[in-house]
Amino acid sequence: MDRMHLAILWQSEPALVVSQTDRNLPQFAEAVRCAAAEGWPVSVRSTGGTAVALVPGVVNVGLIAPWRATRPSLEQGFELVCAPLITALARFGVTASIGSAPQAFCDGRFNVLVGARKIAGTSQRHASQGAGGALLIHAAVLVDADPASLTAVVARFYDRAGRATHLDATTVTSLSQCVSHPGAGDLPRKFVATLSDVLTQKAGNIRSLSTCRSRKSHPRDSRDEAESAHRPTR
Repeated sequence: MDRMHLAILWQSEPALVVSQTDRNLPQFAEAVRCAAAEGWPVSVRSTGGTAVALVPGVVNVGLIAPWRATRPSLEQGFELVCAPLITALARFGVTASIGSAPQAFCDGRFNVLVGARKIAGTSQRHASQGAGGALLIHAAVLVDADPASLTAVVARFYDRAGRATHLDATTVTSLSQCVSHPGAGDLPRKFVATLSDVLTQKAGNIRSLSTCRSRKSHPRDSRDEAESAHRPTR
């Protein structure tokens, strides 16, 4: 796999980001309308997984890693984002690992865990062109966010959309819950700076975006909005 080409760090105003498969839920449009009315505009992402609630206390990471000839495995792709996150968390005195957190929102095999609790979720997409392509990898790290509130937003969305869920907020944690002195609202900035430093050792270019406001979406245009929001700028 070639050297990582671009890493982007950003934060979002309150928003709910769902997957393409969620659009097939029987009451998806109604769930989107209700979420937006409550201050959680919905976007649809191109990578997999299930719904994730974002707030400014969640730090998002986007990586683009080109490859030629041999397509990387799923495990190799997730290692690209999980390893730097684990290194960055260690600088805050937090020991992390990779694994599943059953009953956490958007659970998967490649969460970043503190103990048995999820602190970051990950997703990826392979884009091919000719004899090569690129990995598009994303992670959402709960830095200074309330796991119970975010879990409730996701659970409410799925209840309205017609999907049975059994989410447990105690399976999720945040960096602010794991450190002794999180600071007054300063932890996300410190984590972005730390992760940027870690990624600089691997990536050819780091771009840190300031907190951005999510646009309200409608089910018919949410795919285009999501693709625009997640497309790296140069």
